[in-house]
Amino acid sequence: MTLGNILSNQEKENQYSAKWDESVRCFRILDLYSSDIKLMTGDDTVSDDSPAVTIISDGMWQALLTEATAQGRIPSLSNQNIDIQEFEDELENAYQQIEKLTEELKKSDKKSTDIENKSQHSEGFDFNIKAMDSILKLAGIQNVSELNKE
Repeated sequence: MTLGNILSNQEKENQYSAKWDESVRCFRILDLYSSDIKLMTGDDTVSDDSPAVTIISDGMWQALLTEATAQGRIPSLSNQNIDIQEFEDELENAYQQIEKLTEELKKSDKKSTDIENKSQHSEGFDFNIKAMDSILKLAGIQNVSELNKE
């Protein structure tokens, strides 16, 4: 265990520094006030058999947590007073805000659709186009009726 790696992530005021080693599933706890540590530099390696190192296996850790919880040294979440109403009110406010924003989005989409659907020509121009369209339809009907007479 490299001393520099442990000290880089820890506050200097703590006496102990712990690191989890996934490869062997144990905690290595280093006593930073140990006389062995005071003589080392940041690049020195602390061996597991050093008096400054305590190794706690995964099973030992679970047993420690179980006992500490039973003794009341670790607070249980079920005993804490959590104000559920506060969270429900916050959630309700968030839902109302989402609903309001959704309505605003629908209104803005409708406005943009209305603007896109409006003709970009004058009313006179549109009237002339419709009149010419009607004339062409009448002319087409007349041509069809003349073809039917022949």
